[in-house]
Amino acid sequence: MAIYVEAVHRVTPFRPDVLERWFRFYNDDAIPAMRRHGYQTVGAWRLLTGGAGEDLIVNRFASMAAFEEASANLFADPAIAAGSAAVRADVPDFAVAEVVKLGLSPPQLSDAQIEAQLQSARHAGPAGSYYDLQVRSRAASIPALVERLLQNGTGTTSGPTLFAVYQTRIGLRDEVTSLWRVPKHDLGAQPALGLGIFGGELAREERVDLMLPLPYSPLQ
Repeated sequence: MAIYVEAVHRVTPFRPDVLERWFRFYNDDAIPAMRRHGYQTVGAWRLLTGGAGEDLIVNRFASMAAFEEASANLFADPAIAAGSAAVRADVPDFAVAEVVKLGLSPPQLSDAQIEAQLQSARHAGPAGSYYDLQVRSRAASIPALVERLLQNGTGTTSGPTLFAVYQTRIGLRDEVTSLWRVPKHDLGAQPALGLGIFGGELAREERVDLMLPLPYSPLQ
């Protein structure tokens, strides 16, 4: 069962030059270090809805032990310390708040199926023809909700594509996060899209956020 680690960063002060410097740190220092230490990055996005100056990165690990080892090695990597110091030298009042959430992949999905989901999103269509969405759903029956999401988002050659799904491990235990690649013409079908493609009547609460892939995201 794969472990997903979702991190939302909020950068201050909220200025274009500060965001650009933060993204450059991630591109030049953080992402290469993460690869060295075994992080499997699903994707990285700038959040277009929600708080100003927020970005999201989602990483996948084979197990909790693999995550703990990779995380310890990453924070001990001199490149991270040097890169962070360089950001603060360029932006003396720089600050970043990070909120981390751990999730578990559905037990019915094998590693091969998880990878196939990502591949389908990579071939969803030309850049600019779709939106990426993060959907957080809460439901009384998590297994039923997950089955609905998998039915609606996998095995299709057109329409919305589900490329990651995980249940919150620490925090809201009745919450499932799903990541979608949705053709722009389908997004115009709201509210039918929200009711028929995501949790539908199985979700008692649902939040949808629009995301823009960052240049260093493996999923473009």
